Amino acid sequence: MTRPYTIGLICARGGSKGISRKNLRPLGGKPLLGWAIETARSCPSIDKVVLSTEDDEIATVPRGWRLAASRELFVPGLDAARCLLSFELSAVTGS
Repeated sequence: MTRPYTIGLICARGGSKGISRKNLRPLGGKPLLGWAIETARSCPSIDKVVLSTEDDEIATVPRGWRLAASRELFVPGLDAARCLLSFELSAVTGS
C-alpha cells in the first residue's frame, strides 16, 4: 500500500491573543516560527511544508528555510486550530 502524500500546514497569524508578534519573537536563537518549520520538515511522514499567513513580515521568515508562504490558504479571523480544520475540510470537499 502506498503512503498518501502529506502536506504539513503551518498557520501563522500576525495578530496574537496573548503575546504580540509571537511568531517572529526569538527563542533559542531563531524565530518561534523557525522551530515549527524545522519540526515539520524533520517529520518523516510529511512530504511538503506550507506556511499560511496574512502578514507580510511573517511571510519573509520562511525564506531562510527555503519555504514559500501562501496567502491563499489563510482564513482571516481564525486561530491556528481553526485554520487547519478549514484547510482539512476544503481539501476533502474541494471547496
